[in-house]
Amino acid sequence: MRYILLLVFLFSSCMGGKGAVKEFSPSYASSYNNMIRWKRYENMSIFFKDSEDFIRTTDRYKSVSVEKFKILSVKKINDKKYRVLVERSEFAIDSNTLKDKRYYQYWLYDLDKGSWYIKEELNKPN
Repeated sequence: MRYILLLVFLFSSCMGGKGAVKEFSPSYASSYNNMIRWKRYENMSIFFKDSEDFIRTTDRYKSVSVEKFKILSVKKINDKKYRVLVERSEFAIDSNTLKDKRYYQYWLYDLDKGSWYIKEELNKPN
């Protein structure tokens, strides 16, 4: 009986491979923003499909220190696209200012890799 249950479990996990969309979790956005906060740029690369987007994003955050962040909302656009609204308290090192900024982060699903990645992050006017 145990072997039958094990086989059923293994078979069902294999069926969820390519073609099945894994549900988006706000923890992806939380992990991504934590990596920005703690300047763990090398770890952030897992959230990018395109290396140019990764380089552009990390370059942008080198002159900023994130004090805190908060996920304000998560909106499903369709099965493969989510919009996350994030508020971050950012300290601009060059100007010595602390500002709360809001961003829309667009997360897309890559069917080939079976994972979520961030496509773009846009400033949202306060």
